[in-house]
Amino acid sequence: MANWNELYDYFCVNSGSKLEYDISQFQHEQKWLLLMGQVVEYNHEAIILCYYYDISNTKKKSFELEREKKLRTLMLEVTQSIFIADSIEDIFDLSLVNSIKALEKSKYGSIMVKEGNIFKPVSYYGFSDDILNFVLPCEDSFLARNTDNKMDKFVSINQKDLGDVTNFDLDDDNKISIQSTLTGPIYVEGDLYGIISLDSFEDNAFDEDDVQTMEFIRKNIEVAITNHKLYQEKLALSRFDSLTCLYNRHYFEEQFDLNRKKAQRYDEVFFIVLFDINHFKSINDKYGHFIGDQVLKHISGLLFKNQRESDILARFGGDEFIGILFESNYDELKNKYTKLNRYLTHQSLHIDNISVTCSFSFGIAEYPKDGRTLDELVKVADFEMYKNKRSSR
Repeated sequence: MANWNELYDYFCVNSGSKLEYDISQFQHEQKWLLLMGQVVEYNHEAIILCYYYDISNTKKKSFELEREKKLRTLMLEVTQSIFIADSIEDIFDLSLVNSIKALEKSKYGSIMVKEGNIFKPVSYYGFSDDILNFVLPCEDSFLARNTDNKMDKFVSINQKDLGDVTNFDLDDDNKISIQSTLTGPIYVEGDLYGIISLDSFEDNAFDEDDVQTMEFIRKNIEVAITNHKLYQEKLALSRFDSLTCLYNRHYFEEQFDLNRKKAQRYDEVFFIVLFDINHFKSINDKYGHFIGDQVLKHISGLLFKNQRESDILARFGGDEFIGILFESNYDELKNKYTKLNRYLTHQSLHIDNISVTCSFSFGIAEYPKDGRTLDELVKVADFEMYKNKRSSR
C-alpha cells in the first residue's frame, strides 16, 4: 500500500499536520485519503498516531467543478470567436483545439463537414496535411457504423472495435498509434453538418464522463456555427447592396475615411470615380422595374469584373455607383471606362425577348488634388460626369 516510511518521516517533521494521499493505483476506482498524523510517546518510544478519512467523494466533486470550470472557459472562447473569426475555419480550429484540451487523453482530432454523401476534413490536429485529401463516405464513418447509421450521438470506440480498420488511409503512422476514438455528430439547423472525432494513444481512453463532456462541447460548437452564419449574413446585409452585391453607401463611406487617413499619413494619391446610368428613368418607364434592375446588375457586374482587387466599388444610390481606385492615373481610368462604355453600347442586353441598349456616364476626381473630403471629391466627379453626359447626348 502506501510507503509508510515516507509518511513516518513526513509526520515526524510535520507533527499534527494533514496530508492528502492518493491510493487510486491500489484500487479499482479513484480513492483519496486525508491523513492526520501526530508524534506521540508509547512505551517510551516516539510513534506516529495516524487518523485517516475517506475524502474520495469530496475530491471527485472538486475535480468535477474544476473540470466544468475549465470546460466552460474553453467553450466561452468558442462562443466569442464568432465575432473575431475571419472565417468559419477559424471556429472549427478553435473548437477542435479546445475539445482536445478538455479531454486530456485525446492527442489527435479532426472535424469533417458533410458535402452531399461524403465527409471532408476542414480542421485537424496531430495529423499530417495529407488528411486534407481524404474523402470519407458517410456510411463508412465510425459514427455511422456504431449508431446504425443514425449518427445522433457520441460513441466511444476502443481498440478491439477499431481493429485493423482505420478511417484515415494516410502516409504517416497515425493510424497505428490510435487506440481509442470518441466521435459524434454536429447538427446545424436540424441537419447533419459534420462530425468531430478525438483520438487517443491509449486503449479505453474515454469514459462516460468524456462522452457527456463532448455532448456539451457539441452543443456549443453547433451554437457557434449557427451564430457565425447569422453574424456573417447580418454583416453582409450591413455592408452590401442586396441587388447588385456591391458595397452599400454606408460601408463605402467607412472605407473612404480609412483610406483617406492612410493616404494622408503616407502622402498617397487615389481616385474617386462616380458612375451614372444613362436614360435609366426612361428604361424603367418603358420596360418596367424588373428590366431596370437587370440593367443595374448588368452594369455593376461589368464594373466589378474590371476593377483591381484593391479597389472599392459601391452602389451610391439609385442608378449611381462610386469607386475608390488605387495605383492608377486620370488618363488610364478615363480610357478604361470609355472602352467599357463603348462595349456596353455595342452589346445590347437581352431579357425575355427584350433588347436593351444601356450605357453610363462617369466623372473622375483625384485625392488630394480635387478635395480632401468625400463631399468635395464627389462634387468634382459629379460635375465632370454630367458634363460628359451632356456631351454624349
